[in-house]
Amino acid sequence: MFFLLDAYYLGLERHFICLQKEFVNKLKNNTIEVEDFYLIKAKNSIKSNLKFIYNGMRSFSTSFIYATIIIVIIILDLVGL
Repeated sequence: MFFLLDAYYLGLERHFICLQKEFVNKLKNNTIEVEDFYLIKAKNSIKSNLKFIYNGMRSFSTSFIYATIIIVIIILDLVGL
């Protein structure tokens, strides 16, 4: 459960970083509009939420931590602790 939540929020964070980069590129190219200053429009659909989770799951930070936890649990179970 925590793995899915971590993956979702990591994916969401990466999405907002992309939105910030788009905003900065619009500033550099002088193509920015007034609405861009007041509106951050994130994708909000089931498909995009699943994409956030998938992207977060592929991340080294989440997969390494949770894979290590699972391996430790399996080893402790095999040892009998």
